[in-house]
Formats: sequence, structure tokens, C-alpha cells
Amino acid sequence: MATLHPCLTFNYSSLFLKISGIGRLLWNTGCLKISCHATEVIKKFLRIIPSDLPDELKLKGSHFTRNRKLPLQWLLTFILSMVASGKAKGVAIKINEFFTQAKRSGLWPEAKSLHPSSFTKARKKLQWEVLRHLLHKAATLAYECWPQNPRWKWKGLNVLAFDGSDIKLPATPQIRGEFDPSSGLGNDGKGHYPQCLMMTLYDVFRRFPIARSVARASAPERDQALALLPHVPEGSILVLDRGFPGYRFLHYLMYEHPVHFVARCQAKSSFKPLMRFIKSGLAEDVIELGPPVQLRNQFCRTLRLRVIRLESPNGQITALLTSLIDTQKYPAAEILSLYRKRWEIEIFYRSEKSEMNLETFHGKTSNAILQEIYASAIMAVIARVLMALSQEHEEPDFPEPQFKNALMVLASDAAALSASNPQRAIRVFNHILERISRIKYYRHKTQRPAYPRVNKSCRNKWKTGRQSRLAFS
Repeated sequence: MATLHPCLTFNYSSLFLKISGIGRLLWNTGCLKISCHATEVIKKFLRIIPSDLPDELKLKGSHFTRNRKLPLQWLLTFILSMVASGKAKGVAIKINEFFTQAKRSGLWPEAKSLHPSSFTKARKKLQWEVLRHLLHKAATLAYECWPQNPRWKWKGLNVLAFDGSDIKLPATPQIRGEFDPSSGLGNDGKGHYPQCLMMTLYDVFRRFPIARSVARASAPERDQALALLPHVPEGSILVLDRGFPGYRFLHYLMYEHPVHFVARCQAKSSFKPLMRFIKSGLAEDVIELGPPVQLRNQFCRTLRLRVIRLESPNGQITALLTSLIDTQKYPAAEILSLYRKRWEIEIFYRSEKSEMNLETFHGKTSNAILQEIYASAIMAVIARVLMALSQEHEEPDFPEPQFKNALMVLASDAAALSASNPQRAIRVFNHILERISRIKYYRHKTQRPAYPRVNKSCRNKWKTGRQSRLAFS
């Protein structure tokens, strides 16, 4: 080892102590700053996972009553972690890593890694309705704990969106019969894998799901949306895409479950008053929609709505129907800008399918499928709350934390949600917040060019082959 000149020698031990002392000071200061604003929120989320279930949510009264290797709280926590930890690893590897990490961190000191079959047996006893109830609990808690800032609302209203998405399911006879009986190779033009319709109620400003339903692939989207309306918070406005406007649906929003809305409508094959408005060339107007002939025995009210012309960049003309009649309070330009915020729910579905790998299920029963669909939404809610807490003191234009990183960090230390030592769990959550705030997502400064929607699925070779065989037979 080369010898340095006496003037260039350093006392490395003292230098290391100084650097480590400064590092500890900065670390403790950062954690203290975060914990002062987030401790109360974290304490509430530590009570979100139940330790017991009411009898109506149990398949048998004896379930989750005895001490097992995988109690109810651990089972629910691992399901949440499993759905947000990607698809690169199987269930056995995820179980081993998760329980080892939970024990080393002191969150579950008595934890022991278990066989995947034990997890499979335990989740059979857990009804998926427990996860649905947990999603509603998490969303309600998120609204209570969300930082108070006008930027999370539009003119004092929560902005929500409905949207449905087709989810590809495992091709088992039980799932096919329950969700998509017309799928399979025996039906011309139908894919091999069955699908289901997943409807989500989503807060597009705070960017987390509020409620969700899962139905057969052929279920009407409007009926699923109406079933979720009781979960809409007071003081909200709905932003709806083209598939939702219909007289019955709009009548329900205006009179039976009053809530403001902005809905996009087709310019063709639509309401006659709306098509006359499109031909008139006006920028906006107020129209009246009467019940169609087939519904006049049930409905008699005329819907008075405001209509605004909407022109897409490619020149396509559509219109927005809204219950916001006051043009002074709600200018047309602001309503058009509000409707474009609906795209956030499309981004959320993309994140669920690409980043959370929602369609890569770890079970092959309908109960397991529904558990993971609702668990995915729960983890999205908790991750968004932690992201908001980690940037609570930052400017609105400051780069926000990355959603994918927040999910992965939360999944790795999800045992903190049901820790036996609350104080240790709070310290782990402070570390989670620091790790979330470290990696930022930088939005594009310029608008991306628009591209046409493309179907990336391959051609149905089975149908093509069948036609060619019939031609030569």
C-alpha cells in the first residue's frame, strides 16, 4: 500500500464518525418530519386489517378461530403483498421471501415460512367479500386522511369516473361457466380464455379506486355502474365516457340518486335533440330529453341538460352532456378541460395490467380470482395515500413519486399493516415513505402525439384453420 505524504494523511476513523453522525442527523430529521405529519394516518391504517370476521363473512363458524401458522391477519396481508409484487416469482418464492423479511424486520417475530399448500388451504376459507369490504374501508379512510388542499377537487367537488375493463381469466371449466360461457375454441370468433367485466369507481384527481364490481363478460356496464352509485361520496361529480349516456341511466343520476355529471355522447345514432344540436353548429346549448317510446310506461320526466360541442384532434365531432346548467359558474372551456381528466382511469387500468400484472392470477378458482382483483385495488389505495403523504410539503409542480415504485416498496414491507408491535410498524412506515419519495416520476413536458387504437392480439388461427378445412372437405 502506498504511503501518503504527512500533509495528505487523514484520520479516517474520525472522518467516518463525522460523516455517519451527519447522516444519522439527516436521516432522523427527515424521518421525524415525515412521522410528525403521518403518524396519525399510519396508526389508522394499522387497524385496517381485521383480526376476526363476523359470522356472515365466514364459510364455517370454526374458520379463523384457532391459532394456526397462517392467521387471518397474516393471510390478508400476504394476499395484498402477493398481488403487488409482480409476476417474476411464483407463490412459493413470494411466501418464502415475504415471511423471511417480516421476521427479520421484527414485524412478525414468530413468523415461519410455510408450504404453498398451507396458503392454498387457508385462502379457500376466506370469502372474497372480505376483500371487497376491506376496499371500501380503505377508500373511506383515504378520504379522511388525505391532505387538505384545493388542488384535489374541482370547484369544491370530488371528480369521479366510471369505467369498465375486460379481464382475461384462467381457462378452467368452473371460471368459464361462471363468467364467460360463450368463450372457448368451440365457438367461432371467441378466444380460448374467458373474460369478466370489471367496473371501477375511480377518483381521477386523487387517483385511487373507491369501489369495484366484477360480473359476467356480457353484463351491461350501466347496470354495474348503477350498483356502485351508493359508494359515491357527497359533493362529487361524475365524468363518464361514451358507453354510459342513456335516458334511464341519466334519469337515475338526476332524480333517484342525484349527482352532477359530465358525459360524452356520440354525434350519430344518439338522442335526436343532440343530433339536431350537432347539425346546428352551435358551441353549446340547453336541450330537453324525453323518455323513449319503450320507457314511457315507466318514466314521464323530461331531462333538461346542457350540451357542449367537443371536437377531437382528428376532427371527430362528439358532444358533452352535463347537469351543470349555469354557464357563468361553469364555463364550457373548464368543463371540456375537466372531461379530459377522465383519462386517469384508463392510465390506472394500464398500471394494473402492466405494472401489477393483474391478469397473472395466482389461483384458478373464482373465489381466488375475486380476492386478487379486490386486493389489487386495496394496494393502489394505500400506495396513493403514502405517495400523497410523502409529498405533502412539496409544491404542486414538483415531480411526484413513482406509482410502480410505491407499490413494490409497500408490497415488500406490507407486514407492517398487521404488525404485532405498532411502534416498530410506524418506524417501518417512515422508512417506506422515505423510499417512496426517493424515486420520482417526471411527466412529459410536451403533449405526446395521438395514435389510433390498435388491437395487439393475434388472429384466431383456430377459426381460420377450421374455415380452410371446411373448404377442402
